[in-house]
Amino acid sequence: MAMAMAFVNPIRCNLTPIINNNTNNTTNHRHIHVLDASYVKRAAELSDRSAGFTAPHPNFGCVIATRGGGVGKVVGEGYLYGEGTKPAEVQAVEAAGECCRGATAYVNMEPGDCHGDLTAISAFIKAGISRVVIGIRHPLQHLRGKAVQALRSEGLQVDVLGEDIQSVSIEDAVKSCLLANAPLLYRSATRVPFSVLKYAMTLDGKIATSSGHASWISSNMSRSRVLELRARSDAVIVGGNTVRNDNPRLTTRLGRGYEPLRIVMSQTLDLPEVANLWDVRDVPTIVVTQRGTRRSFQKFLASKGVEVVEFDILNPKDVADYLYDRGLLSILWECGGTLSASAISSGVIHKVHAFVAPKIIGGKNAPSPVGELGMVEMTQALELVDVCYEQIGPDVLISGYLHPIPDLTPIIPSADETSAIGPSLSSYDSTIFFNKTWDPYGSFSNFSPHPIQMPDGSGDYVTWPSVEHYYQAQKFVGSSNPNARSYVEAIYLAKSPEEAARMGRKIQREHPDMVRSDWENVKTEVMYKALKCKFSIYPHLNSMLLSTAGRVLVEASKKDLFRDGQHLNYLGQLLMKLRSEFLDGNTHKPQISAATPITSNSSNRYHELDASYVKRAAELSDKSAGFTSPHPNFGCVIATGGGGAGKVVGEGYLYGQGTKPAEVQAVEAAGECCRGATAYVNMEPGDCDGDLTALSAFIKAGISRVVIGIRHPLQHLRGKAVQALRSEGLQVDVLGEDIRSVAVEDALKSCLLVNAPLLYRSASRVPFSVLKYAMTLDGKIAASSGHASWISSKKSRSRVFELRGRSDAVIVGGNTVRNDNPRLTPRHGGGHLPMRIVMSQTLDLPEVANLWDVRDAPTLVVTQRGARRSFQKVLASKGVEVVEFDILNPRDVVDYLYDRGHLSLLWECGGTLSASAISSGVIHKVYAFVAPKIIGGRNAPSPVGELGMVEMTQALELIDVCYEQIGPDVLISGYLHPIPDLTPVIPSVDETSAIDPSLSPYDSPIIFFYKTWDPYGSFSNFSPHPIRLPDENGDYITWPSVEHYYQAHKFVGSSNPNARSYVEAIYLAKSPEEAARMGRKIQREHPDMVRSDWENVKTEVMYKALKCKFSIYPHLTSMLLLTAGCVLVEASPHDLFWGGGRDGEGLNYLGRLLMKLRSEFLDGDTNKLQMSAGYRES
Repeated sequence: MAMAMAFVNPIRCNLTPIINNNTNNTTNHRHIHVLDASYVKRAAELSDRSAGFTAPHPNFGCVIATRGGGVGKVVGEGYLYGEGTKPAEVQAVEAAGECCRGATAYVNMEPGDCHGDLTAISAFIKAGISRVVIGIRHPLQHLRGKAVQALRSEGLQVDVLGEDIQSVSIEDAVKSCLLANAPLLYRSATRVPFSVLKYAMTLDGKIATSSGHASWISSNMSRSRVLELRARSDAVIVGGNTVRNDNPRLTTRLGRGYEPLRIVMSQTLDLPEVANLWDVRDVPTIVVTQRGTRRSFQKFLASKGVEVVEFDILNPKDVADYLYDRGLLSILWECGGTLSASAISSGVIHKVHAFVAPKIIGGKNAPSPVGELGMVEMTQALELVDVCYEQIGPDVLISGYLHPIPDLTPIIPSADETSAIGPSLSSYDSTIFFNKTWDPYGSFSNFSPHPIQMPDGSGDYVTWPSVEHYYQAQKFVGSSNPNARSYVEAIYLAKSPEEAARMGRKIQREHPDMVRSDWENVKTEVMYKALKCKFSIYPHLNSMLLSTAGRVLVEASKKDLFRDGQHLNYLGQLLMKLRSEFLDGNTHKPQISAATPITSNSSNRYHELDASYVKRAAELSDKSAGFTSPHPNFGCVIATGGGGAGKVVGEGYLYGQGTKPAEVQAVEAAGECCRGATAYVNMEPGDCDGDLTALSAFIKAGISRVVIGIRHPLQHLRGKAVQALRSEGLQVDVLGEDIRSVAVEDALKSCLLVNAPLLYRSASRVPFSVLKYAMTLDGKIAASSGHASWISSKKSRSRVFELRGRSDAVIVGGNTVRNDNPRLTPRHGGGHLPMRIVMSQTLDLPEVANLWDVRDAPTLVVTQRGARRSFQKVLASKGVEVVEFDILNPRDVVDYLYDRGHLSLLWECGGTLSASAISSGVIHKVYAFVAPKIIGGRNAPSPVGELGMVEMTQALELIDVCYEQIGPDVLISGYLHPIPDLTPVIPSVDETSAIDPSLSPYDSPIIFFYKTWDPYGSFSNFSPHPIRLPDENGDYITWPSVEHYYQAHKFVGSSNPNARSYVEAIYLAKSPEEAARMGRKIQREHPDMVRSDWENVKTEVMYKALKCKFSIYPHLTSMLLLTAGCVLVEASPHDLFWGGGRDGEGLNYLGRLLMKLRSEFLDGDTNKLQMSAGYRES
């Protein structure tokens, strides 16, 4: 029987009519309001016209109408086609022409498609528009209200629907405006991309049969609608099951040019090697997975051009956060029930599109659209709002939102709002990020709608629609291929910067022969010329750029590794260079500083020389290994250059702690040749904190340039030498930051490897630990009897001795002592002898052992507290040191050795202790000597014991693996964790000082406080510092803590007489924690008990308590004053009003009040604080 379908048109939810019943409103006024609403609604409809043609962006539409005799007439319309294209307002003005004068302009959203661009507003003003009607205010804080204010200041009448006028028709128009920009509204409010969950199911709620087959549930017409949904999204997300079962393409197939990013979420990477999604010729694909999963398959995907992103724990929220940081606006989730449920539970899904087919499939085990959510009652069900129903062929599309469309009230104060809090602070953040044109400082983007006029090859000036158009086209200008000219023209005619970029990148990728041969050498110069033109011909852009003086500019693109903040950030560097040039009044041709990596053919040769000398310095730095105890390795090479060839004139390396610095040795060897020469060091100078000998040697000798392999990994030394040398006029370049090439990457890797122990120790706060073992080809480290001498060859054993010489200590377990009676010495006849460490819980050890002979090398025995006291005395009598632990485990032992100053450890232990060390996360590198032998043995021990893993996908995979033949054996070595990258993701102010002299030399340090036992714990409101303050009658009361006082004052002065009992109860709370818990619970459960003005006075109440606390305890005053110049942040992960939040998303009002108080103390100002209020704490 055919199914009767009742939905001819989309049915939307009922709207609550809000009607202005003012009797003074005339029929004419109501007619005008209806006209206003209809034109604004028309603008909202227009704003959606570009959907699917360009990437999702804020939607703007504009209608210009004249009115005569009470009837309106549309004279011009327009809509924003894409990011960086002509504004909708300008299109409408151009279409209306002279009819604009005295007319009314209607826009669905407050103008602001590009931050810093005033084109739309200027168009209205110049055309003579007399009135502007706005559907909704701009949801982005940095743009909200600015256009309204600017237009009103120019005398135009500006009305905002829903604020000035209320009626049913206006509410309907406002709703249209909200829906047209729902992605932007949700993204602004939730700080994750707008996410839509889409699925198709049968009428009995199945998305596949019991066997997993799912093609096709819905009709062709429904699938066409799905293609439209994809075209409205920045990305489409699926799970691994979808890839395995359906092999989707996830493309729009609409032929419009725009295609969304395809994203696959898979924890195990159990994915097929052949899949449509691995074809990335036209559409990119990202695979997000758990960290360390199937490295080999990750490499396979990378070879296909698929981007792989790892997460510590893969979950939808972290993925959504990552995509938000990547700038995505809208996401479509086309996944199975398990992932759908996870996404919903994570709170990242905002809207649902469910295509219901009139079919019954049945199946007890057939999957449903959404998996387990943990709900046990129907009342817990998540109810959709703003639900719509639409017939699509034989199917019904049911769509709605999981949460109401967000309120536009700003939630987070801008950075400007915090400037008055602490005068000692330059800013909360010295970095300015820009990316999308609608983001703050969006005009800095190359996609901004600012045409530039540049000369072509004949000297004739050509107007390019944007910097991006010009830059992409210049890839093919001057190409030796005569067909390249057609590509230049096609890019010039691209309708948007986005299309120009897409076109230019695709041509470059698919037709590399079309690209000019010198592109890699000139591309930065091309960009700089375009930027200089753009910021020279637009005064407001020039002013905006100059207003950023003292701030670091970073393009926050997550995709462009040539120009983004994650890596080289060339675009930001060029803008800072341009800013510096404008500030200096220098309008000549830009001369990029040496720190800016703009290469030429000749400079490539110098970069290769730089890399080779730095690599030589790294090799030199390792020469002392085994002769002295492990230390930071420093090597130095001094070279002169002539005729493009370098000549080494001096070398040196640090032999050990307290010896002559490598730099001094090299200077002494080079003598007079130092003057004007270049010094190459593998690591930023700093072998001894407070010693400036190395730097002075360079300066006094006349070294003109210093090339550094890596910055110093120790925080107290990091960047200091770079700054000191630059302040003395030396040119300083850092590999990988200022210079980039294949040779440079190779040299950089050498620098990282030679100081890997220091890097790991700095990052992990434990000594660098190497696990060494020798095993047979069938994986045994001993026979069943326990006999293990000798598995490997003499040559391999000699390598083991070298490893010992590179270590501060060698660790073994009790079994090794009992079975092998080792000496654990390097046996090289002199030099460094590592400490020998025995780990034994029971101290069941022999009284006679080689390790108890401590005449040449010390021995340390670590054990459980209280184990065999008598044997401990025997060991002590032999000179063996014994250290007890409450519970003996590898982690506590390495923490202890870290505190002892150890840099590097070698673990030569059996399988049980090896497994414990690996599980504890203290092993960084593995050396496995594999001998070509088969030993067999059911009970023969293996190198590593039980780790608790049940699947091979859980295996720990080594990285940076090396294979080396040593005699008959093979040495396989690799790292369990990547070598820590201490290069800052975003350049610090120090790093950019040479680019822009206006930058201050230091960022404001941040001091976190939270628990009372943490550093600066006295800053916590839970600290045990009673305060004495007057009550409402003027009588002084002593409160046990600030928290007691604050929580109680929520109910002081309440109109409810019962509130007084709560004040007394909180006063008597045994701890601040209990006071807080009590106050929050009462406020939550009995809001009528809370004083009516609490939201307005709560910051003042807190400030009074803090001022009392820090005034009556002198040591607290001193502690607070000693933090001058530091940002104070309460590191509460859950209180987003008083604290900083888990990821810095909180308002941090407690920190702000403390900084205000600190400033008051420093200034001697005791006046009352005036602090904004109105935010709600958790």
